[in-house]
Amino acid sequence: KVIFKSVDITGNTIKTVPKLLIEYNHISALEEQYQLRILREYKIVISYGNSRSKKYALETLKKLLKTNSLEYGLIEDGPSFALRGIIEGFYGTPWSHEERLDVIHFLEKEHMNTYIYAPKNDLYHRSKWREPYPEKDLLILLELINEAINNDIDFYFAISPGRDFNYSKEEDFNALFKKIDDMINYGVNHYCLLLDDIDYKLLGNDLTKFNTPGKAHAYICNRLNEHLHKTLKDFKFIMCPTEYYQNFDTPYRHDLKLSLDNDILVFWTGYHTIAEFIPNIDGEKVKEYFGHDLVLWENYPTNDMQPYLLYMGPITNRGNKLDQSHVGMVVNPMIQWNLSKLPLLTTSEYMWNPASYNASDSYNLALKKICIEDSIRPHLENILENFRHTIIYYHKNEKLEAAISINR
Repeated sequence: KVIFKSVDITGNTIKTVPKLLIEYNHISALEEQYQLRILREYKIVISYGNSRSKKYALETLKKLLKTNSLEYGLIEDGPSFALRGIIEGFYGTPWSHEERLDVIHFLEKEHMNTYIYAPKNDLYHRSKWREPYPEKDLLILLELINEAINNDIDFYFAISPGRDFNYSKEEDFNALFKKIDDMINYGVNHYCLLLDDIDYKLLGNDLTKFNTPGKAHAYICNRLNEHLHKTLKDFKFIMCPTEYYQNFDTPYRHDLKLSLDNDILVFWTGYHTIAEFIPNIDGEKVKEYFGHDLVLWENYPTNDMQPYLLYMGPITNRGNKLDQSHVGMVVNPMIQWNLSKLPLLTTSEYMWNPASYNASDSYNLALKKICIEDSIRPHLENILENFRHTIIYYHKNEKLEAAISINR
């Protein structure tokens, strides 16, 4: 064990007595994984894959130094899901600009790396997708994009043209590419094409040319993917199918499996829009049905269907090996951003390591992060007991039921 007479940590600066020598080793194949090797004579070698894993390694080192528990040996850690984050994809009142900026800071602090901009009620994302953003709206969006870039968060711009897109009309493709090119010029590298919640019955020339909606949807995605490859060297592209929640195979999914470009990622939400359970076997089967890498679109704790209800319990009933069938996971929170933080803190832990996730332990840790005052926390817990019963978990409030029983 390495013993220090004093430790001073200010920001990214680490000062110790005796002096600690830190050597950095960049290994790109590690990606967001890291290795912290503690050697004799106060020397540490940090191997990292990118800027995020370097930050994670330094945070771990700081925690060890603060508790003076630096022992010789090797520490290896990193996230199970490569893509981890939040999708603003709910219906109803969108978050304010200030709330979205806070979302970016929350993601960075909680070791997530992705923010997907997809508010259903943004007219220029959905119903007016062909039109450019007005200057006032664009300036606000640009500030959000830059805030994500400055905090090392991947910003995804999502577009939802499916309600009135003509798959056999070149003018619509040109409009789509123009909208995407504008975003590329603003510094956005990652994109989502959302075809959820639409009537996907083909008519007229679209029916004649493609015959099935799966083939038409593969075609629009492949065209956009080809366009992105011509313009960007490094990007990610995720599509959301119309049949995004079933846990069984369909002709639509079979068409996507055969026709969709191999490098396009696919969203799904579990066996229901908000799935009470997502077992490991469902992830394995759905990956086989789509034939593509999956990103889990987690719709807990979203409450856009009943905005007056608050879902404050931890994420639960998710398989401990979903990272083996999914490359990523993003959460669609509640309309109430700040109240979403408690369940999101538990989900960020699940994303990091689903194999060791414990809902109860994670919830208690999240409470401590939300409320650092020990004297106040029990009162907050009493209040939150009334909001732990959620669409994915039945929580029995023992104190409330006991009080009701006494007064009967």
